[in-house]
Amino acid sequence: MSQEDGNWVERAPYIEACAVTGEGVFETLKAVAKLVLKTLG
Repeated sequence: MSQEDGNWVERAPYIEACAVTGEGVFETLKAVAKLVLKTLG
């Protein structure tokens, strides 16, 4: 594994969420969907 393989972690967005209470879950889903659509587009 090269150093380049780990660089994505630094670019990954940080979104705080709690599955138990549901807090931040929808925001996380929206962010993931947005990144997927951006990648595919």
